[in-house]
Amino acid sequence: MSKAQPIDVRDMAIVQHAFRNALRALRAAGPRRASAITSSGHFTGRSRTLRLSAVLGVPAALGLLAGAGIALAPAAAAAPPTCAVLNPATHTTYTSLQTAVSPGARLLLSGTCTGTTTISANLTVTGTGRQPTLDGEGDGSVLTITAGKVTLTGLTVTGGAAEAGGGIDINYGGALTLVSTTVTGNTAYDFGGGIYNEGAVSLSGRASISGNTASASDGGGIYNEGAVSLSGQASITGNTAYEYGLGGGIYNDEGSVTVGGQASITGNTAGGGGGVGGDGGAVTLDGWASIARNTGQTFGGGGIYTETGTVTLGGEASISGNTASASNAGDGGGIINYGGAVILGGQASVSRNTASGGGGGGIFTYGNALSGTVTVDDQASITRNTAEFGGGIDNDGGTVTVNDEASITRNTAVGTAGSGGGIFNYGTVTLTGRATVSFNTTDGFGGGIDTFGPVTLTGRATVTFNTAGGGPGSGGGIDNVGGSLTGVVAGFGGNVFGNRPDNIN
Repeated sequence: MSKAQPIDVRDMAIVQHAFRNALRALRAAGPRRASAITSSGHFTGRSRTLRLSAVLGVPAALGLLAGAGIALAPAAAAAPPTCAVLNPATHTTYTSLQTAVSPGARLLLSGTCTGTTTISANLTVTGTGRQPTLDGEGDGSVLTITAGKVTLTGLTVTGGAAEAGGGIDINYGGALTLVSTTVTGNTAYDFGGGIYNEGAVSLSGRASISGNTASASDGGGIYNEGAVSLSGQASITGNTAYEYGLGGGIYNDEGSVTVGGQASITGNTAGGGGGVGGDGGAVTLDGWASIARNTGQTFGGGGIYTETGTVTLGGEASISGNTASASNAGDGGGIINYGGAVILGGQASVSRNTASGGGGGGIFTYGNALSGTVTVDDQASITRNTAEFGGGIDNDGGTVTVNDEASITRNTAVGTAGSGGGIFNYGTVTLTGRATVSFNTTDGFGGGIDTFGPVTLTGRATVTFNTAGGGPGSGGGIDNVGGSLTGVVAGFGGNVFGNRPDNIN
């Protein structure tokens, strides 16, 4: 039997003949079914676009074609659309971005433009058509911005591989704005899988930094020495830093990171600071911004890892669902703070984070009288976090202050050695205003607070309805191991009450 040939115009008579036979059969079945079909072979109403395969079913239709010796030619793999970069001002179209770059130009890019591009002046590039893409093909940073203000809108930046800034490398004096642009699938052998920034980066709209890798160091998504801001629904997600590196999403090297609107940093992984890691500088979250479901797999700090820096949460910003894990113990499920300052205000929350086998399900802070501070103001909350020591906060030598109507509530210290359902304290703790430590639990000692240092309650602050599982004398409210208690009055009418099995041990 001869080999079936691809279908062409001459075969259409056979196809039409098969269709007409099927049409006759349908009409013979009755006027109701036939009336749904027009003479052109279309179904009317909801099914008006169905043809032969809808009448016979796909297998039967293909069977008719095969029986007639007709084969559908396999579709060839689609090549990427050809690169076209239009400068509307000059009516000139280029076949690469580099050749189209000129100071102040506003370019329209379509297709896939391969290779690397260096930009040293103001430039705007807007994607048009289907999936406009800049692909570095593994030959360095896809874009290098040495100076000027560059705006990319509606593009994908991918395929970069470089020592620093796999996707985009921004030098001092350069500024980049990403509007609904995706930087994905890039690799840095050292710093900044997606972006290495010494200047300024702004993400807005639905811009995203996703699926990038810093294979030997810090900053899977972004390595920042300048300023980074996220707004709108911008996201940094699914990036990875080296297992002994910091900042799966962002590494902040004495720069500034501002996350507002509904922007998010989610699902990133690093040795420390799955979401954001850093040394110095400032990290600020406001609006409904979130850092969620990140992992610090070696040094802890599932959400944020900071050394001597400042972390500020306001509005309804949240740090939630992050995990600190390590082979021995992971500290700081939500935040780990070495000698810096953590400030929560507004209705910000640190919730549902886990320090696996370590301390500070919500926050772990390390410091002394002058550093390592945690301040919780307004109606901010630290809630439903889990750790072995300090379900809510583990304070190792620092200072914790809870003011106003802020709360440490419903946190858990787990395990037979679990201590400090709400707070485990080796430093100084002060509760003022209407602050509360309540409804926390531990399997061991100090349902509300387990303390080796001074604890002070003033105003209408309370420690209430906490539970310790270590048996009689385990300090349901406060377990005072070797600290001092100031302003603490146990029992109803006091400020430490309703705790089980006792208020103060």
